[in-house]
Amino acid sequence: VTTLGRGFSNLAGSDVTGRGLRESQAATSGGSPVPRDDSPRRGWEVNLGPLAFGSEGIDLRPQLKAGLQVANFKAEAGLHDLRDGIKVNCQAQAAVDARASGNSLDEVNSSIHCDTPGFKEALEQVKALLGRARDSASSEVPAMAAKLGMDSAALEALFRYDKEFTAKRYGNALFELRVKANVSFGINAEARLGWCDTQGYHMVGIGGRAAAAVAVAFNIFVGRHSSENKIKIIVGISNFVFEYVVPTDFTVEP
Repeated sequence: VTTLGRGFSNLAGSDVTGRGLRESQAATSGGSPVPRDDSPRRGWEVNLGPLAFGSEGIDLRPQLKAGLQVANFKAEAGLHDLRDGIKVNCQAQAAVDARASGNSLDEVNSSIHCDTPGFKEALEQVKALLGRARDSASSEVPAMAAKLGMDSAALEALFRYDKEFTAKRYGNALFELRVKANVSFGINAEARLGWCDTQGYHMVGIGGRAAAAVAVAFNIFVGRHSSENKIKIIVGISNFVFEYVVPTDFTVEP
């Protein structure tokens, strides 16, 4: 055991470590963790307890799971990285990843494309959940605003800021949407309790079996970035996960 411990110490101090271990070191030393890309096409990775290694290098994480990911296929079981909330699963899945950007939620919803069956129906449900409370009886905006410590009208205004703040004025697309379509077998339960995750967000919400236990037909996680200049909203419906990034640092030009 002592020899194995020294081996890990040597890895931590050497140049063969990947981005993941440097990320963990930054987090434990008080610095900001380097965001980890969890795209289903990011290469390959093997997890054995707290050790993860693959195409991005070697990483020691606060987790206890065994799994293998190759391209867009993943099979895993156990307790996931605790920095990203409490998640336990035993699952195998194949995933499709689609992305879009624009100047409002309406724009990214209109420009996202995914050929997976059921996508259009899931997108319509998400639109209703993120719609204005006065226009949609199923709107979750008031509940999300309460978790963010915002007024619901202010959050609705952020979603619609496509007229005054455009890419032509600022040179960049402001809103982002990522959709992950998963064909999976197994069970999972997840809870995010507000601490800073590996992407720098303080997410709150429950999902999987944990959501089913309270009779919720969808999963919603919401949280602010530690920089305070953007928020993330994750909505899970059926086999789809919609991940929105909404900027909050608008500045009106004189």
